[in-house]
Amino acid sequence: MLSDNFENSSKIEILNSIGQTVKEEELIFKDEVATINTNELPNGVYLLNLKSTNSLSVSKRFVVAR
Repeated sequence: MLSDNFENSSKIEILNSIGQTVKEEELIFKDEVATINTNELPNGVYLLNLKSTNSLSVSKRFVVAR
């Protein structure tokens, strides 16, 4: 699981399709699950960067379409 490689809290950064940071926050894992609110993001393609305090990082692309 992803949370096995990350501590109880990690930092996320969400970038829009032109590389601008649109959201940064501390991410808290509870029971190996974390929720990110994307309600304020307009439709589009985004890149999520997840960084732990022990220098691990993961990047994933996702789409918001409502």
